[in-house]
Amino acid sequence: MLNQNQLNFYEENGYLKLSGMFSDEEVNVLSEALNELESTVDSRTIVKEKNGDTRSIFAPHAANKYYDRVTKLTRLVKSVEQLLNDDVYLYQHKINIKRAFTGDWWEWHQDFAFWHHEDDVPHPNMVSVMIFLSDMDYESGPLMVIPQSHKDEITGFEDKQINDELANTVSGELKDFASSFTADLKYTVDRSILKSKVNNHRIQTITGKKGDVLFFHCNIIHASNINMSPDDRVALILSYNSSKNFVRASKRPEYISNPDNSAISSDLLLESLL
Repeated sequence: MLNQNQLNFYEENGYLKLSGMFSDEEVNVLSEALNELESTVDSRTIVKEKNGDTRSIFAPHAANKYYDRVTKLTRLVKSVEQLLNDDVYLYQHKINIKRAFTGDWWEWHQDFAFWHHEDDVPHPNMVSVMIFLSDMDYESGPLMVIPQSHKDEITGFEDKQINDELANTVSGELKDFASSFTADLKYTVDRSILKSKVNNHRIQTITGKKGDVLFFHCNIIHASNINMSPDDRVALILSYNSSKNFVRASKRPEYISNPDNSAISSDLLLESLL
């Protein structure tokens, strides 16, 4: 459960980082399970970089029990319920990977621009939880956020068409939605608006240790740079939505945009990952 100071910080800034929320043992279990996922998960759910490295794996909970259990942990679900002031359900679940020296960037964007325009989610009453499965320092391409930028709903953005080279890194039915996941994102924040936001609030770089957790609002403007370090940068991201704020008419597969808005009930919650 979050205390009032933490809730106030999130409300004001649009993000909240908590240190050591997962033990080394829990992180190790998830990391070991990741080594098996690329061979056991549905290949349609994998997005690759231009060089063939895995960039994202969607819906890992469908292929592995530990990634399923983590979505129902009391420490996460109850915190998200506090932040959204409502019952919640799991809207999206993915692993983002930036391989050592080669992992590509994510442009400045707001998640809700995609969720609203592509999935017809009506309101930005959503929060993502990033679990650090590796240490994240300035060299490894950590998340960067603009504090307080979540207070605007959808900021002016550039609606771009993905280039053919990046589109070819995505296979099957995901190819139609490649601009949501590659380094050439469809909805990026207009540069003049971005400059104004940065001038007013600066950029906060979120570094931390494996086991740390970051809660961030669906409308906070964020990005990350390429991984220049000799180690992989791995983050598990669980996006939760208010059960009243469900997907109305998604154009995307269920493993990207969960149409089942059934709230995670208290009898499903777990105290331990292991």
